[in-house]
Amino acid sequence: MKPPGWLFPFTCGGNMYAIDSVMRLAESAGVTLIPVALLSQPSAVQHQGVHPEGLQHPQGFMEAVQSKAARSHVPVQCYEVTTVDVLHSITMLVQETQCRGIVLVISAGKSQLLRDDERKYLLFNPPASLVLLRLPMPARAGTGPRLRPGFLPRLARLWRQQDINKQEQKKKTPVAERPAVLEIEQRRLG
Repeated sequence: MKPPGWLFPFTCGGNMYAIDSVMRLAESAGVTLIPVALLSQPSAVQHQGVHPEGLQHPQGFMEAVQSKAARSHVPVQCYEVTTVDVLHSITMLVQETQCRGIVLVISAGKSQLLRDDERKYLLFNPPASLVLLRLPMPARAGTGPRLRPGFLPRLARLWRQQDINKQEQKKKTPVAERPAVLEIEQRRLG
């Protein structure tokens, strides 16, 4: 029997922290995540197709979700939908995929990965149970430095590489050329 699924809709934005948080939640709950990139297409432009610029963010969303799902072993079923009515498409997908819930991510009172009007509609007219994930508010201006995503892992890799380089340099340096500081420290201890 396949695990229950959560629909994870995307229409705008690119918050990697939100995607990471949803992935961790899905992993701990043992559910299948059903990410869906909804490409909104106005009815007047329907016959012309979707412009290539409109595909960059949804494709990035899907690539990020698939990559993170592979690392955390969360089963996913990905969908890309071009639609005139995003909310109707979400309702239809919930029925077709038999989802148990819809994941909504909120930070600082604003929707992440969905437009605010879409989130509000789903809050008041949910086609399935809602899984609300509220992220911590970002730091306010002046309360301290804000680090870019991925900064700390890069810094840690840099420090590790510097330690490795120092150890290799010590191995290459003959004992006679090593600094006398070590000898002084040893005499103090003894």
